Amino acid sequence: RIKATVSRAESIASQPIDITTKIPPLVTGISISPENALLSKGETLQFSATVTGEYDPSEEVVWSLSGNKSVSTTIDVNGILSVAKDETAAELIVTATAACDSSKSESVTVIIKAETKTKTFWQCFIEWLQYLIGLISSFFK
Repeated sequence: RIKATVSRAESIASQPIDITTKIPPLVTGISISPENALLSKGETLQFSATVTGEYDPSEEVVWSLSGNKSVSTTIDVNGILSVAKDETAAELIVTATAACDSSKSESVTVIIKAETKTKTFWQCFIEWLQYLIGLISSFFK
């Protein structure tokens, strides 16, 4: 509601009044890229977010991380996820929240690759020899 008071009637005609209203931005969605990720322990990955909406909402987001077991697994203010070598979680949740509207956010799941132990040819050969020696020695008991 606007109330105007005129003190001199003759000045009304020569003094236009401009009224400007600013409509606050409205965030309608956030998308994160990449949408799917598979990382190994010790790796990093850059995420990016796009904020959509009406009335020119800010593109700025606040990054957060959940599901991590290691305090060394982090996501920084630029969306760079660093998975610690001692991380034991199988999945991490990366979330981008609109800086201008904290009720709007989007999350993606990051799968942590299970460690696989690869044996060399010689390790397999030694295990096979030990098995063979045990099998042969069982015949002589």
